[in-house]
Amino acid sequence: MFCRARNNSHRVVFTYLRNGIERERRIEDGGSYRKLRWEVKFMKINRGSKWEGFTLVEIMIVVAIIGLLAAIAIPNFVRARQTAQRNACISNLREIDGAKEQWALENKKSNGDPIVKDEVDRYIKGGPPNCPAGGKYTYGNVGTDPTCTVAGHVLPNAGAAAGAGPAPAP
Repeated sequence: MFCRARNNSHRVVFTYLRNGIERERRIEDGGSYRKLRWEVKFMKINRGSKWEGFTLVEIMIVVAIIGLLAAIAIPNFVRARQTAQRNACISNLREIDGAKEQWALENKKSNGDPIVKDEVDRYIKGGPPNCPAGGKYTYGNVGTDPTCTVAGHVLPNAGAAAGAGPAPAP
């Protein structure tokens, strides 16, 4: 901080720096020189704080928290993706099964008869579906459930759909 004083006959002009801007105070005859001197003496210049920015410890804590959240969230995202792929595949298997049944009814086929894949595909809107997990579909014969090469992608209650009830209690 600097302070300059000039004396021009009947007035005193103080020039000082405040917040990086040069300012002037004029005291006319009979003015309070002491009051101005007190203001100038205790005025602070903001040259930057000692506590600017973040410390290394604070940054490390934030990184650790983000890492912890990622360690919790990423497995859940992977599990949700696998569940969504399995559900989409099961939906595709149901669509294939329905197309097979409709084809068998229109072509008067019975259980165990082989199918013609290209003819069954005509009954599926948008053509033959693809497994979202990259598996391949096997249509099978009439009356059997279609399958996927990915483990866990099977039609639920395959036995109940064929008429086999729950196992009897011992």
